[in-house]
Amino acid sequence: MERATLIEAGRSLGACGALKRDNGDLVVPYPTKAFLLPMEITAGQGSVTFTKEITGETDWELRAIASSEGMGGLPLNVRVQIQLPSGRYLFGGNGIDASQLGWIGSYRYTIDPPVVCEPGDRFAVTLSDYGLAPGQVIDLTLVFDGVYRQYLRGPVPDEVADALRIPKYQNSLDSNVLAPVAASGALRAPYGDDYYIYSTAPNVGAGGAITGTPLALPTAAVTLTIPIDAGTDFCVRRLLVDLEADVTVTAGSVLGRVRLGSGDNLSDNFIDLAANLCGLEFPVDWRIPAGDSVFVDLALVDTAGTGNMYMQVHLEGFKTRVGG
Repeated sequence: MERATLIEAGRSLGACGALKRDNGDLVVPYPTKAFLLPMEITAGQGSVTFTKEITGETDWELRAIASSEGMGGLPLNVRVQIQLPSGRYLFGGNGIDASQLGWIGSYRYTIDPPVVCEPGDRFAVTLSDYGLAPGQVIDLTLVFDGVYRQYLRGPVPDEVADALRIPKYQNSLDSNVLAPVAASGALRAPYGDDYYIYSTAPNVGAGGAITGTPLALPTAAVTLTIPIDAGTDFCVRRLLVDLEADVTVTAGSVLGRVRLGSGDNLSDNFIDLAANLCGLEFPVDWRIPAGDSVFVDLALVDTAGTGNMYMQVHLEGFKTRVGG
């Protein structure tokens, strides 16, 4: 796309949602670009790190991660940890099982807010074997989806500058009734720029490995509890599930029901959290009052073999001031 065409696109988009830099330059998100990272780990390798370099002539922003492994079912016994170019790790602790990262299409792991990368920046992905059978080989491919950022430098045309100064949502009866509550100022400001993660209590398994709460075959039912801090509400953006299983487990699923102590339910019935909710960003933040508790009822079903499956649940979102 020629620069003249980009400038015209910037003028068109400026009044209706183009990104705006701090210095006033407009940004046109074009074109989309995905970076592919194929990986392989063999039983006995321990941990292997793979890197992917961002290429191009301008900045690129990461918006989602797709995986070749579908969500749900038995764990792969391979943990994934992703280090962003800034040095921050995407997941806490020692990562999550590869089967819980996400999949393709609507099941991709969304990144919100997007991570802006410069040409030459690298992603580092570490795969760790924590239970592969002798001789077993796991192939895993991640796709980093995003878009290049075309900066339109120079003075902003007067007509665009005037449009940018008009609030997109005006707090009046004539505003867009479908606009999010944040548009009217009803949503309280978050603390800081980074997400906060609440987690169910971990357990220390054999050899000091951190595992979730054990569910013993053939059937088991437990309830996990996550207390929310007093003084700050918590807005949940997504639910993450860390699922593990002993090598003697040959089949099984863990169904869950998420509810609040105040009586509000995320789901009325038991569903496969790993297959249906893990890593998917909620279309509307789920607000949990300060001082409340989140209860996750778990049930182990359709099992075969012997041993335990282990579940740990994480709530990812941000804290908000109460009454602020």
